[in-house]
Amino acid sequence: MSEADGAVVITGASRGIGAAAAIAFARGGGRVFALSRSGAPPADAPANVTALACDVAEPASVGRAFEAIHADGAHVRVLVNNAGAIEPIGKVGAVDVVAWAKVVRANLEGALYCI
Repeated sequence: MSEADGAVVITGASRGIGAAAAIAFARGGGRVFALSRSGAPPADAPANVTALACDVAEPASVGRAFEAIHADGAHVRVLVNNAGAIEPIGKVGAVDVVAWAKVVRANLEGALYCI
């Protein structure tokens, strides 16, 4: 995918599958926006990767990230909804309900906010 085709936005892109996808798209010539809570770029990211801080569980954070992408003149062509969390894991009676709700927001609602 070339820059003329538009930009690629990948959530959860600071490490793991998201980082690998960001680097693969970038090496293919695409303009990549790597979103993560930390705002850290993937390790060894090429110059055509722009890292932005974004917590997909927070609609305002998602809004700010996409405003920055659009202000940069980018047209989003591909969205990889990769961000997600797994903790807390435990017995139902022992799980922190507030932490569990935050995971649900990130894993379920986060994809919708980005779309």
